[in-house]
Amino acid sequence: MSEISTEITIDAAPSKVREIFLDFASHKDWNPLLTSIEVYKGETSAPAGSQLKVQLEIPGKSPMVMYPTVLENSEQVLKWKGNVLFDSIFAGEHYFAYSPSEDGSKTKFVQGEKFSGITSRLFMAFFAKSTEEGFVSLNEALKKKAEKSN
Repeated sequence: MSEISTEITIDAAPSKVREIFLDFASHKDWNPLLTSIEVYKGETSAPAGSQLKVQLEIPGKSPMVMYPTVLENSEQVLKWKGNVLFDSIFAGEHYFAYSPSEDGSKTKFVQGEKFSGITSRLFMAFFAKSTEEGFVSLNEALKKKAEKSN
C-alpha cells in the first residue's frame, strides 16, 4: 500500500473548517482540486454508505469524475473510497481530518490518500507528485477561505 499525506494549520476552529468543507455546493468557488462534489442520487447529506460524484482536477492532468463511497463522516474525519473496476485493480481511500489545537482555536487539517491494488505502484510513479501538489493547493485554498470567514 502507498500513501500521500499533507497537512496545514488553519487559524479557525475544526467545526468551522468542517462546515466549509462539507458545503459541497461551494467547492466550485474555492477548491482547485475537487471542483465539484455532489451526493449522488439525490441525497442531501453524506452519511457513511452514500455515494458521491466528485470532479477531480489534478494539476497538469485531464479532469476526471469519480464515484467514491463515503466510509466515515464524523466530527473528526471525512473518508471515502473509490476504485477502478475492482479494489484489487486500483483503490484509493481519501481522508480529510480536522484536529483541534490545544485551545481549540486552530485546526490541524490533514488530507491524504492510501492507494492499493495491482496498479497502485504505477499510479504512484506517474501521478504522485501532481496529486500531492493538488492536495497542497486544496489545503491552502481551504485555509484561505476558513481564515477569511473567521
